[in-house]
Amino acid sequence: MEEAPITSDMIEVLSRLFRYMISQKNAKTTIRQEISILYDYIKIQEYRMNQHMILLQNIENESQVMEYSIPKLIIQPLVENCIKHGNKNISREFIITLNIYAAQSRLIISVKDNGCGMTPKTLNEINRRLADNDWNSMQARKKDKLRGNGIALTNINSRIRLLYGDIYGLTAYSTLGRGSEFQITLPFYNQE
Repeated sequence: MEEAPITSDMIEVLSRLFRYMISQKNAKTTIRQEISILYDYIKIQEYRMNQHMILLQNIENESQVMEYSIPKLIIQPLVENCIKHGNKNISREFIITLNIYAAQSRLIISVKDNGCGMTPKTLNEINRRLADNDWNSMQARKKDKLRGNGIALTNINSRIRLLYGDIYGLTAYSTLGRGSEFQITLPFYNQE
């Protein structure tokens, strides 16, 4: 009645996101479903920030990989992290690249941006926390100056390690001024 197509579209996208996030049926989902939610999430951020963002995806062995079961909400928070931290003070078009491929018995999920990147000190701190995987230090860190930086990363890493073991998880890479990459390593079993 109001002829408000943007508002209508936003409500539809938000409802899909909420349904996906609060669904308690499974702690796992398929890569296809996780990628579908990424497009909805990016659409909301584009409306919110009034900025176009590009999501490129490169998925090797798509027929095998797209239906592969992974923990729910391990890719979307990485994209959120890229937008929140990588999209600061850049004048170029913001591009997020999702690469997924199987390497022997491992599945690699990489989320990369062309944003502002991190200082070596910040990158080392994030990777140290991921390697330590210490929940208590994460809770204590909430009070320090890095508050809100890396909690989602530690959460993703902890869930992966609880499910699959300490040899799997999340690693960060970054070059200041050129962007960051977050790489998830999971076990890959041929499901055919």
